[in-house]
Parts: sequence; structure tokens; C-alpha cells
Amino acid sequence: MLLPVNSLPEADSQGQWLLDRFTSTYLDQWRTESLCREWNYIHSQESAPCSVAEMRLRVLTIDELSKIMAERLASTRRHHPSVTTQLVLPAVKFIEEGRRLEAVALFRASVLIEPDSAESHNNLGFCLMPDDPEQALSHFEEATRHGWPNLSLSEANRVLCLLKLGRRTSALDLATEFVSKEPRPVGRTWLWDPESILDDHEPRLTEYDDVMEYVRGLIQLIRQ
Repeated sequence: MLLPVNSLPEADSQGQWLLDRFTSTYLDQWRTESLCREWNYIHSQESAPCSVAEMRLRVLTIDELSKIMAERLASTRRHHPSVTTQLVLPAVKFIEEGRRLEAVALFRASVLIEPDSAESHNNLGFCLMPDDPEQALSHFEEATRHGWPNLSLSEANRVLCLLKLGRRTSALDLATEFVSKEPRPVGRTWLWDPESILDDHEPRLTEYDDVMEYVRGLIQLIRQ
């Protein structure tokens, strides 16, 4: 006797994934476990529940999954201030593996969950910097508008964005103002290595203890 589509044993989550994939037209009808398995499959962290040819009968994008997963999380946990914080380490791992689009997708989902979160906008802006500095700037501005407390860190990132965009005068003005204010230290943090961003090499992250020293280095680059 065949079980109804929605009545598979809980343990058979792979079978449920397969059924959700080929019998549920809309992603919001999928079980959460199936969405997570599809996400892992797209990122090569999960084996397919059927042949590759069969999987190709329905192709899903990261953007589609990000949106529905964000909505699912938002509906079950409307206020979850630690969501963005929990995404930082996975995003760093993606970046270190050269998978910047996946890192961006994580924080796009975070912004969908909490559109007024300064941290979400800041982190999305940071991930966008190597590939879309103009959009990154807009998210840094949104972060400031929503009360982002680490303004010195944001300003350091904005200097590099402006320099990447070729707006050297604006970059120098902001960097000079930054140094003159002698902002409070922010502690050890990840920042983009400037030369890897500006010289079109593979962008890489570097941990810095002194944001002031980082901005002074940017000033030297601007004046070269």
C-alpha cells in the first residue's frame, strides 16, 4: 500500500526531499528539512536522492532557496537577533573557498529576515565589496541609518569601496577625516586585503588588530 505524499516516516527525510522536489509545485510547500537538503545539494555538500539527469528536471537557484528559507525562518522565529552573527563563520568559510556568491546569499537571506538589522546590512555590504562596491556602499549606508555602532569599521570599508570605484578624492577625504578623529579601537576583525581587491587578484580576507593602521595603509595606496 502506498503512503500518502505527506505521510512518510520522519526518518526518511531523503525520501521526503525527493517527494517535495517532484510533487510540490511551490517551495513554500516543502518541509524545512527538504529545503536544507536542497541547499546543501546545490553547494555540493549533499548527495542527490536520484540520478543527476532526474535532478536536472527541476533546477532551483540559490536566490529562490534563500528567499523561501528566510521567510520560513522569519515565520517561525520572528525575532532572532543572533541569526546574522551565526552566519559570520559560514560566510568567512565560503569567502576563503572563493565562493563569494554563497556568502552574499547568506546575508541577503539575513536582510530578508531582519530588514532593519544594521548588522545584516553591514555584513552584506562587506561581502559585496570585491564584486559590487557601489551596492556595498548602499548597504553600509543602510547599516548606519539603522544604528550600526561600529562606525569606524564601516568607514574603513567605505574608503576601500570608494577606492575600488576609482573615486580617489572622496576616498582620501573620508580616510583623512577618519585618521583625524582617532576613533576608538574596534579589536581584531576581518577586513579585505586592499591590494587583492584593487589589483583584481583573488580577493582575500586578512585579520587586523588595528583599523587605524589599516586606513593609514589605504591613504598610502591612494597617494601612490
